[in-house]
Amino acid sequence: MGLIYKKCQECLVYLGDSLDGTHPSLTEPPPVCHFGEGITTQSGKMKASRNPSVYDIFSFFHDLALDKHLHTQAAFGNSAVSLKPGSEHDQRSFQLQLFEALRKFTHAPFTPWWTRIWVIQEVTTPPQVVITHGTISASWDIFAQGANKYTHHSAGCCKDIVQSLPSDQQKVISDSCKKITGIEQLRWSTRSSSIAPTGPVSLGLLNLLTQFRDRKASDPRDKVYALLSMAWTPPGRTPLTPDYSLSERSVFCKAALESIYATESLSMFSTELGRKFRNDLPSWVPDWGAPGGHMYTARAEAIVMYNANREKATTMSVRSITESTLRLRAAKIMTVGVLGETMFGHDATYTRQTLLQWVYLWNSPVNELFVELICAGLIHPILDGHPYGVRPVQAYDASTFESWAAYSRISPGGKSEDTRVVHDASTPTQLWRHFMLLWPNHPAPHVLDPSNDRDEYFPVGLDNNTLSGIRLISLLRKLLRDSDTSMKFDLLEGFEGSRPRPHAPWKDLFMQVRQVLCNTFGPDIRLNLTERKGLIPEIDNSISIATLSRRLIIGETPLSSVNGIHFFGLGPAGTVKGDEVFLLTGGKTPFVLRRRDDADDAIPGPKYEIIGDCYLQGWMDGEGEDLALDLWEDITLV
Repeated sequence: MGLIYKKCQECLVYLGDSLDGTHPSLTEPPPVCHFGEGITTQSGKMKASRNPSVYDIFSFFHDLALDKHLHTQAAFGNSAVSLKPGSEHDQRSFQLQLFEALRKFTHAPFTPWWTRIWVIQEVTTPPQVVITHGTISASWDIFAQGANKYTHHSAGCCKDIVQSLPSDQQKVISDSCKKITGIEQLRWSTRSSSIAPTGPVSLGLLNLLTQFRDRKASDPRDKVYALLSMAWTPPGRTPLTPDYSLSERSVFCKAALESIYATESLSMFSTELGRKFRNDLPSWVPDWGAPGGHMYTARAEAIVMYNANREKATTMSVRSITESTLRLRAAKIMTVGVLGETMFGHDATYTRQTLLQWVYLWNSPVNELFVELICAGLIHPILDGHPYGVRPVQAYDASTFESWAAYSRISPGGKSEDTRVVHDASTPTQLWRHFMLLWPNHPAPHVLDPSNDRDEYFPVGLDNNTLSGIRLISLLRKLLRDSDTSMKFDLLEGFEGSRPRPHAPWKDLFMQVRQVLCNTFGPDIRLNLTERKGLIPEIDNSISIATLSRRLIIGETPLSSVNGIHFFGLGPAGTVKGDEVFLLTGGKTPFVLRRRDDADDAIPGPKYEIIGDCYLQGWMDGEGEDLALDLWEDITLV
């Protein structure tokens, strides 16, 4: 089917007849209505019905795609376009019913299409896709553009309008747009794969399995098979093909092994291995039938920021002895001796209580090292209410950590009488932090090698979230236009479509922005208390991502050169006292393992089950590889 979809010119995606089970002729305008690029073609006189229907949903996204401000639409309180202008009661009723229709339009059981795994290829592979529901149709691009424009407006100019909506309505449209933009990103990756010499990351089998793990299939094997036609296969490897003679267990094991070899890492072990609906899988094989979650996904995607072991996972270093076992090299770091409570949710009071217990075990005041620990060494910034892109903790975060410890509502040492968060930082603060988000390794002026344009000057922030990166550059361009500096960098010159050109003149932009910031505001970022408090939400967000279903782990290292030193980290919720923490070949993080002396005696050497990945302070960037040189041994994961 994947080959068929790739060769077709246009695919018609049929979502259903109606949202309430009635015949479409009773609820939708007959016989046909098509929303085209910027126009609506129709047969007969069209108008919205008193009860919002599929027509209103199509019209809603159509208007969003035209880049209209949200206040111009009935969905966001514009009574001028409601059924009875001036009637506040009818407007609220229309708004409520419209969002209920949107919920049914993008959720099962009313529209099951959004929950099925096989339909992914029909909407991501063809060059043109038309969405049809009942008698109404529209190009997929209208939905994609509408979702994108909503994200843009809701994060900036129209943020107050969105925040004025009831929380359930905010969630309905946010979830709907996330579903659409997620598919659109995959469509973009599929269309761009021909120009990517090593294969786009988003098309890797592991990424597809993670992104669509909540989708359903009648046959569990189709959770893998339905994605194979879109998955990128590394050169020299034979792609997986559907084989229904294999058991479900065999298919999941093969997919796991292929994910390891395709990524040349053990990143697959960071997909919440403990979330399983079945007990016939080896510990190292994820259950792709178990649901995922936003926080789990965000944490798994951030694994690339670590580099605990620099070796690659290859067919030589990670070997499948039997279908259910893996043979690889490992070095023991420590044995878990003390455990903190598990962080099971994000309620502020509960989070604060859990962190209080962790601080007690930390046995020191809440300082910047503790905050770095519970952030897992990474910051997940929020730009205008939307996540921007993960980055490592930098030296300039220390002052923000101090403010978080004193004023965050989840901080163990926070001042209960002052838990307010100031959201607006000063202009100098915003501009310097935007600069550091784009060039995190160069927060202060210094001389750089002008011959190394790509490595030194390419704004790495663009690799994480292109749309937000473009917005950041736009803000910096405005700064340059308002200054006396001549602007030599053209934003359009730096991009091909929506992707940054690796060899564009980024050095020109870097030098000019740095010069203006230094001349105008001084050579460094200086945050007063009010400004630092405005940055607390991104620390809260980072802690939520790093600690969900995690617990504080403390252990003593067996390494003779540092014997007696206790290491602190964040381990999986399933960690128990006596579990061991290892470096593994190809693992970007350390891993918590549990000895299995009851395993098959025919399997040679020590045998372990994997509990999950962990964050271990001081071991995330290869610092301990030399210390562990004498401790590497062959082990088997079962």
